[in-house]
Amino acid sequence: MATEPRVAGLLSAALVTARKRYIAFVRGYFAAETEVLIEAPMKDDKGILREASSRVRLLGRSQDPRCSLLEVEPATGRYHQVRRHVRDLHHPVLGDSEHGDNKENRVWRAIGLTRIGLHCVGLGFAAPEGGAIDVHCPLYSDHAAVWSRLPFWTDVLTLRPALGMTPLELPNLAGLPPPGSGDAESAALVAGDAPECAVGVVGEAEPALADE
Repeated sequence: MATEPRVAGLLSAALVTARKRYIAFVRGYFAAETEVLIEAPMKDDKGILREASSRVRLLGRSQDPRCSLLEVEPATGRYHQVRRHVRDLHHPVLGDSEHGDNKENRVWRAIGLTRIGLHCVGLGFAAPEGGAIDVHCPLYSDHAAVWSRLPFWTDVLTLRPALGMTPLELPNLAGLPPPGSGDAESAALVAGDAPECAVGVVGEAEPALADE
């Protein structure tokens, strides 16, 4: 949050090159043992093809249920980039009604996945006036309830202990207008595209974890 227009502009510029990390809950058994770099250009809203690249790392996987948990770090910020890139790897995000597998989505909805299985867990960038801003957003309670029951969850926590932080409760969306009603932020929340890295701290010496 900036209190001066000048700083707000600097923060906006810093966010363009910010490092973002997502946790993606995807269909299928992700075979790659090492980091995967996917470079697949995407069209912008004017139909112009823009470069887009993401790094994908395996956190956990199982054959039964057949699913994987991935860490995705997009190097560019194209619309739905994470969702489209993992789909291009033949591992669509579960719960994604636009780019995913509706049959699998129905199966997981019955298990408890009521929205898209995608969470922005980290955001880091240089502070405009020195130091660094590093944000960590704990999982929300609905994702945590489903993912913590996966057979590989203990392995995930070994790799990324911060995912075991106390989950956040989902915001109360009662009374918000539905998608397409004109309220872009509310529509994004309902659609599962909320910017979930919402709270952070400034770390002068080294990055810090922030609880919301």
